[in-house]
Amino acid sequence: MNDEIEINSTDYWFKIVEFLQQNWGVIEETKLGCIVFFFGDTAGVFDQMEFASVEQAEEALKRNGFAKYEEGRNAQEFITKPQAPFRRCTHPNGSIYSSGKYWQCVKGKRMDICHFNKVDKKNIVADFTDDGLHRLSLTIPLLNRDNNKIICVIGQNPSKANQYFADKTLHYLEKYIFEKMPEYTKIIMLNLYSRIDTKKEFLTDLERPDCTKKIQTIMKNNTDFLIVYGKLKNQGKYKFREKARELKLLLKNKKVHKIDIATQYAPHPGNKNIYYGNFCHGVTDYDFSDIEYKHNKSTNSDHKKCAVISNDRHYQ
Repeated sequence: MNDEIEINSTDYWFKIVEFLQQNWGVIEETKLGCIVFFFGDTAGVFDQMEFASVEQAEEALKRNGFAKYEEGRNAQEFITKPQAPFRRCTHPNGSIYSSGKYWQCVKGKRMDICHFNKVDKKNIVADFTDDGLHRLSLTIPLLNRDNNKIICVIGQNPSKANQYFADKTLHYLEKYIFEKMPEYTKIIMLNLYSRIDTKKEFLTDLERPDCTKKIQTIMKNNTDFLIVYGKLKNQGKYKFREKARELKLLLKNKKVHKIDIATQYAPHPGNKNIYYGNFCHGVTDYDFSDIEYKHNKSTNSDHKKCAVISNDRHYQ
């Protein structure tokens, strides 16, 4: 994580985050547009984002409180810009900008979140239906890996993330698997339902037989899985708990894992103990015990308690 990064641009941008502490950005042009490298006062590069053009990058930096160092005469009197060599480092809160955690997009417009910088972006394969309503899988190869071992990750519903852009969940998972599960060279992102519906608002066309068949074939052909669908409850027309029970049968005798935050269920990266930036938690086995049928008798008061308990956060 101490790799040296060559940055040729001298067009520094800065943002004061605390007294005597700044975050810096530099726009480095590429053949496909540009990359903004983010670093601290000691030249440690903790994040990066890709943009289609320099103009787009500058607009985004301004929108997020950054200013050009060369245009800030007052700033130059008391702030010294970092000098090379630049080295890769980690931020205590993770990828704070590229994950979208502390990055504002244009109001009313979805933010395009980049894939993690250790992803082989040129070889990502996105499998959508022709109408774009379902995503069957998203295959993501990682850089600097020598083997061909695959980890399948299973969530609730897919987002619109594709070969060009990720989302907060996917960006976190890419980095988590790269850093915490180095034995894997490729990620295949799957879901309990193939319908793109992160808000759980659709009532029909939630799954299609041909999509289900292809997804189950992928599961059959792989051995290692990471479950991230959170604390499940049925929502609208989505029967997530029933789907998870079907999944348990499909993954019998396979290696099934979850992020270890000491819960019975398999947490989603949006869980309050992770929240898209905590990479301290390790990996542990997942046994599906949280979705088993319960046969305990309950009183009316018990039902009332359950009704209150079920009104929890969407991502657990």
